[in-house]
Amino acid sequence: MNNAISNRNPLAFIGPGSLDRTHQINLGGYGDLPYGFRLGMISHFWSPLAATPTVLPVAGGAQSGAPGGIFNTDFVGSGQVGNPLPSSQTSSSCGDVGGTCNYDLYNVGAFMRSIGPGGLTTAVSNYNSTIGGTLPTPAGQALINSGLFTLANLQALGGVAPSISPVVPGQVGYSWLKAFDLEFSWVGHAFHERLTIQPSVSVFNVFNLSNFDSAANALTGQLNGGPGSINGTVQAGRPDRIGAGTGVFAFGAPRTVEWGMKLQF
Repeated sequence: MNNAISNRNPLAFIGPGSLDRTHQINLGGYGDLPYGFRLGMISHFWSPLAATPTVLPVAGGAQSGAPGGIFNTDFVGSGQVGNPLPSSQTSSSCGDVGGTCNYDLYNVGAFMRSIGPGGLTTAVSNYNSTIGGTLPTPAGQALINSGLFTLANLQALGGVAPSISPVVPGQVGYSWLKAFDLEFSWVGHAFHERLTIQPSVSVFNVFNLSNFDSAANALTGQLNGGPGSINGTVQAGRPDRIGAGTGVFAFGAPRTVEWGMKLQF
């Protein structure tokens, strides 16, 4: 679930939520074999999740939620800090006395929908070269227009849009979730079929496919440049791989074998 980007107009930015998957393909079934044997299977192929590329508030700084944060990451001018990455500044007068600052922002859930790792690399580079460390937010522009600060004053104080870490070479995107499970069992009857015995062996993720980005542990859309972010994560040592967790079966986890015995009477 995503928070509203604009306090003034909560419906201004609408896009895929953090749990959205464009495609979810599930196939399953079972068949009875000779001599009481039974084979069942179920498979899941789900397309990647989505994330909002967000200019992250700097820990301990004015962007961290303190009142000064509106001068760094409130690109809409509604008082909501930590806005999506701007794609461009649409007013040539931004930073001038009497000017305006209007930004086009990437939409909610833009990462892995309208842009991938390659597109994000270009977007961040463009932002850093035209906006980051240079231009004010609408709140900063209001100070300039009132004559309280100049653009140079705000830049010296860090009261402008911040520069962010470039996307690392080899940046990964969100991945498809792929799982293929099999169960092999035998069904036997005893005591005039009043008792059914069904021993089984189940193999989850039988092909041991690597899966990443569960809903609880996906790459963060906050552009902090560190491992686990969409601008700081390479394939080696990814922290978002789905693991065994507590030792019991987890959806998309590495191959797991389960032995079972079912009695029906």
